[in-house]
Amino acid sequence: MASSPASRSWVIVALGAAMANAMVGRWLLIGQWRPDILVISIVYLGLTSGPNPAVIVGFLAGLYQDLYAPPILGTHALSYTVTGYLAGLVGEKVQAERTTIQMASLLTLSLVNETIIGATMGVGGLPSFLWPRAVLSAFYSAILGLLLVSLLSDWLLPRGWGVRDASRRRRVR
Repeated sequence: MASSPASRSWVIVALGAAMANAMVGRWLLIGQWRPDILVISIVYLGLTSGPNPAVIVGFLAGLYQDLYAPPILGTHALSYTVTGYLAGLVGEKVQAERTTIQMASLLTLSLVNETIIGATMGVGGLPSFLWPRAVLSAFYSAILGLLLVSLLSDWLLPRGWGVRDASRRRRVR
């Protein structure tokens, strides 16, 4: 079974995102807001390739994040896996190449990711004083994600976000 350019590129995206998050993530900090480069890449992968690759990359990226900075082992693995699965479902149901869908997906799934991390840290969700930080970080991730995708999409996937083969989409009845 030959691998397609899309399947090769998501491996590059995942490895690049993990390295970028570790190396330059702290330099992208504005005040207390930091974009989550791993969420950006997982949502990108889910929208372009479906839930299966996004779940695998999400789990592995989350496990890497948990080993790199472990608050509770499995917190990020769970949140990135759920984020990847939801991004893949969104990518199957809507036209993922539309900018509004990309922005809404990045924003919503960043908030979902932050909420899962807050809930698994034992605080029962994000406390009220953390919500402004989570919302502004989600906006920052969405804006940075759209900028990165617009700059890198021609290199990674020549036709942009909506490259998934139409025959792989499930038919909705």
